[in-house]
Amino acid sequence: MALVYPPHIHLGPQSSSRPSKLTSLGITHVLSIGHKPASLPLPAPVQHLHLSLLDDLTADLASVIPPAAAFLELASTAGGRALVHCSAGLSRSPSVVAGVLVSQHGLTLKEAMRRVVDARGDAVRPNNGFWKALGELEEGKLGARSYPEPEEGEGLPATAKERIRFLFG
Repeated sequence: MALVYPPHIHLGPQSSSRPSKLTSLGITHVLSIGHKPASLPLPAPVQHLHLSLLDDLTADLASVIPPAAAFLELASTAGGRALVHCSAGLSRSPSVVAGVLVSQHGLTLKEAMRRVVDARGDAVRPNNGFWKALGELEEGKLGARSYPEPEEGEGLPATAKERIRFLFG
C-alpha cells in the first residue's frame, strides 16, 4: 500500500486491506474496485464501499469515478485516510484514483499517472479502454489532453522502461 495523494488517498492490491495493516496506517475508509464484492474482514469502524468494474476494454470507467470521488471526499472531510484497491492494484484501482485526481483535484492525467506510478511502481498498467476513458475525462474537465489521444489498441507503453520514459521523460 502506498500514499498517492497526501494525506488521505492510498493505493494498493487487495492484500493490503488486512485489518492489521489498515489499523497501523490509520485507514478509515476502504474502496474496493472489482467484479464482485470482496469478503473483507475490516476492523470497526472502517467504512467500506464496493464499486463493480471489470478489467475489460469495454468497461465503463467513467461511471465509477463520481461515486469513488464522493467516497474519497467523505474520508477526507472526516479527517480519515482511504485505501483504494482492486485485485492486484495494477489496472482498475490506479485508473479510478487517476480519474478522481483529474476530476476532483484538477491534476492533468500525466500528473495523476505520475503520482500513481510513483506510489505503485512501474507495473501499473491501466488497460487501453481505461486509458482512453481517462483521456476523455481529462479533456472534458481540463479542456485538453496532457497526452495525445491513443491510436486504436494503444495505451501506456508495454515495457516498464518505456512507461517510465513516457510518463517522466
